[in-house]
Amino acid sequence: MKRRVLIMVLVFLVALAMMPMAGFAATKVVTTQETQYEKYDGDWRMTEKATYTYNSKARLTKSVYNYRIYGDNNAYTSDKTEFTRTYNSKGRLKTEIRKADGIYYKSVFYYTSSGKFKEIKYYKKEASASKYSANGHTKYTYSSTKNTITEYNVKGKVENKTVQLLDSKKRVKTEKYYLGSNLEDTSKYTYYSSGDIKKIVRTGNGMTITENYNKKGQVTTAVVEESGFNRFTTYTYDSYGRLKKEVSEVSDDYDSTTYTTTYKYSKYYKTHKHPLTVLVYDYGDGEATRKTVYKYKSI
Repeated sequence: MKRRVLIMVLVFLVALAMMPMAGFAATKVVTTQETQYEKYDGDWRMTEKATYTYNSKARLTKSVYNYRIYGDNNAYTSDKTEFTRTYNSKGRLKTEIRKADGIYYKSVFYYTSSGKFKEIKYYKKEASASKYSANGHTKYTYSSTKNTITEYNVKGKVENKTVQLLDSKKRVKTEKYYLGSNLEDTSKYTYYSSGDIKKIVRTGNGMTITENYNKKGQVTTAVVEESGFNRFTTYTYDSYGRLKKEVSEVSDDYDSTTYTTTYKYSKYYKTHKHPLTVLVYDYGDGEATRKTVYKYKSI
């Protein structure tokens, strides 16, 4: 299993943690969970639909993604990916199974006594097979000066490794990613006196990515620079801290284009924790090219 798959899993976990979870109506607390979203292209044809299922403790147990790729005369081909999850008695993720293209990919998570990741074991099987076969694993090690994440293939050979060097306050100071034994990219972190991240600068493969954060932990600007290509993105928030607009100016040696993403929120709840309902994208000319609609339920 490649690093990008692991990153997708971890990013997915982070994204879920950032989803709007609660709102207040009068004095009654109302908890909401995203149950579905739909994406549309510039012709308002649905290109992606996702549905989510939760258990009684509001933990995600299943997610299903349906994709459509359109051809001539609005004809389309379909594809589907499913995730199912189980949790241990402490509420930590225990297993995740991804089904795609008739193949099942299973991840089993192990933790230290303090709740940190210790190891993730990967398995794989064809839909027609009765048993899984080993498909590599990832190990996590920790010390007072560094953390190491090492991913092994099915033969036990190191595929990639991430080394996080820590400062005196146990914060990540420098992160290095190795593909095999080759250093691929390096990330450097700086912090506010409060301990919140102030800036992250990533360099590697001829590219530099710089992200700046405010003292509320919100990214304010992101810059991607490489030979012949640049992207400068600004993020603005409303008075409640919700992302309101994202504007990206993309340029190369010949042209530049501005992309705008607008976030809209439900007005149903009386406080700032309105769930996200619609995203609208445009190319700076006022004509929307994509739309994503979210739906929620109270639990």
